[in-house]
Amino acid sequence: MEPTNHSVKRSILKSITWRIIGILLLGGLTWVFTGDIGESIAITLVFNAIRVFLYVAHEEAWERWPRLARVGRRPSLRAPPPTLAPPAAPAHASGWTR
Repeated sequence: MEPTNHSVKRSILKSITWRIIGILLLGGLTWVFTGDIGESIAITLVFNAIRVFLYVAHEEAWERWPRLARVGRRPSLRAPPPTLAPPAAPAHASGWTR
């Protein structure tokens, strides 16, 4: 599998464009069903405002509830720091061996 070129800037831009698509879709659907542009704008704004708060609450619940916080987490992919072996004791105090 090839490594991906992930960047935070790209993720932010993708999430903004995805939200714009969702807002336009919801606004269009509510306009079709209600026939009132003002009402469809109000429904779309309220719905998206509620979603922001629900998403934050959902994220916080996953971080604060220990059982959920562990789901899907992998141990770090970085190698553990090296440990130094204790120095070897000489065979004899004078350094001579038999």
